[in-house]
Amino acid sequence: MSGILAAVAWCGVHFVIFLVQRGTGALNRERAIFLFHAIPFALFLMLLVAALAAGWLSFDHAAGALSVHGIYSLTFLEFWSLAQGGYTVSLLRLLLAGPMTEAAVLHELRLIGEKKRQDRLLALQDRNLIRRIDDSVVLTKRGRFAARVVLLLRWLANMRGAG
Repeated sequence: MSGILAAVAWCGVHFVIFLVQRGTGALNRERAIFLFHAIPFALFLMLLVAALAAGWLSFDHAAGALSVHGIYSLTFLEFWSLAQGGYTVSLLRLLLAGPMTEAAVLHELRLIGEKKRQDRLLALQDRNLIRRIDDSVVLTKRGRFAARVVLLLRWLANMRGAG
């Protein structure tokens, strides 16, 4: 049980650090928030392996502790992603100010979609997954590899539609 308690404490400290850092702008980007979870997860895994090797922890407790951390991080990342706002969140935020005509709502949603598209293209370009050539966007060698990995994961998960 000590491994699971350690995981709960570790995740609790991690969450407090997030609460302190969230207003600084350090965790406003997708990559930063991912690394904010991936690095502590890797460190926690190394601590668990060391505790296993030293005989301080059973395999079952180590697996449970790692599971607690994994569930915490995946849940956090999902909530963070949802809070960043898709169309629904953006629409709710817009309508908080008062009623809007349907045409105004559609216009605002088009603007949101265009900004999201531009942001995504810039992120893919920054990661050297795509390259812009004149008015076209093409995959780089690294981008083709990433696309194949995504297709493999979608095939493994038996995902048939886009989304």
